[in-house]
Amino acid sequence: TYVSGIRFPPTVTLDKIETRTDGNITVKGYALLNRELQITIENEASKVRQHTNITTPASGLYAAVLPMKNLPLGAYSLFVKYTTDIRQSKLVNSLKRQR
Repeated sequence: TYVSGIRFPPTVTLDKIETRTDGNITVKGYALLNRELQITIENEASKVRQHTNITTPASGLYAAVLPMKNLPLGAYSLFVKYTTDIRQSKLVNSLKRQR
């Protein structure tokens, strides 16, 4: 059986769910090979949003280290999507920045 035209969304995991003021978060997952991804960290309450674009390697396993130092304290959601697609993977209120 041959199946085509199916596009799997990127998977997403974090190395931790809380970070301090000067900390970083590592985002990892699998996605289609050699595709550009947009990683978004968002705090709905304060309307703060930070975007990072990366390109997946030939293995499809991606990783990005995101600095949290410029983000205010609070709870954040993290999204990962292909830059050519509106569908996204989402971790809801999974990330907290503390002092």
